[in-house]
Amino acid sequence: MAWRVFRPSIIVGHSRTGLSSSDSGMYKFCDMLGEFWSSLKSNAVNHRLLRLHVPERAHLNLVPVDICAKEMIAIDADPSSNYGVYHVVSATTVPTKDFFAAVGVITGAPLIAATSEALAESPLSRREIEFSRRISHYQSYICGNKYFDRRRTVRACGSDLQSSLRIDSETVLGWLRTFAKRRCTLSNVSPEARLFTLQRQLRPRFNIVDHLLGNAAANHPQKTAIVQDNRELSYAELSIRVASCARRLLACGVHSQQRIALISHDSIEHVTALLAIMHLGAVCVLINPLLAASDIRGMLTQADAAHAIADAAMYEKILNNGTASPLMLQDLTAADVTGSLRMPLPAATSHWTSHSLYSHPDRWANRS
Repeated sequence: MAWRVFRPSIIVGHSRTGLSSSDSGMYKFCDMLGEFWSSLKSNAVNHRLLRLHVPERAHLNLVPVDICAKEMIAIDADPSSNYGVYHVVSATTVPTKDFFAAVGVITGAPLIAATSEALAESPLSRREIEFSRRISHYQSYICGNKYFDRRRTVRACGSDLQSSLRIDSETVLGWLRTFAKRRCTLSNVSPEARLFTLQRQLRPRFNIVDHLLGNAAANHPQKTAIVQDNRELSYAELSIRVASCARRLLACGVHSQQRIALISHDSIEHVTALLAIMHLGAVCVLINPLLAASDIRGMLTQADAAHAIADAAMYEKILNNGTASPLMLQDLTAADVTGSLRMPLPAATSHWTSHSLYSHPDRWANRS
């Protein structure tokens, strides 16, 4: 059996836009530092700086999420790389002291990298020890104790995909500023508004389905995209199915920024419908089909879905319990196609940005 282990370093925002949908890793460290420093100031603690024990030549390895994805796709496409561990990391590193300086600009906390020699003369205070304990999860990354070797990854990719990428303290500061701006913009807004805000920051005409599925179908048309039991679809076949489903949904009145509920079990048809909805720029509201019918009905009402799509197992169940949203059968909208319907994805307009939203009954119940 073929197997691969992808071992990334610290995954951060996009190398071009700086955007990140994650609040973990480097961003969580930044949050924890800011909260700790604020607590010291609120308690009137006289701290002019905050020290952290770090080896003198410690470096951080920060890899942009898009670079990480590119290298993983390239490794997957290499037939000779079916086995082994691949380090998906940055070719350049950032000195930990420079990283601390960038974090200090964003948080206002004067974090200092203290060497063993410096601490021998002036040991950490009780509060500095407490901060070290709180961020102990990140210590091995901050101290540069992680060992990475890109040689196998570069060989599998065919060339160094990071030849033009250089990461320094200014790059890190840019990522953190983008994160701080996004955090400020997205505070106290609904999940849908967060999605639309993020998408508007992408370049015009950007559509995630075109970007990923379209490119995969063009570059690797015969490569397997989905396997379900004894069924298998290539990227080219999946692209055609998604295109057909998108046309059917358009004919039913689905358009950009509508909320479309998808209630179905895992299947090829489920993936097809999801990608078709996202391609049209609608917001796909994923509802767990294992929920009780009354919960599903309530979530459809709360979500104010313009349409709902359900698989055969859920269709009658939802109809019998009633729904205000027009209901479509997934098996018809996402079925296989023949003849003239077997056409590639229609070109996305500037408004067809892609969205997906996973709903939970508690989340909808607590919405203001």
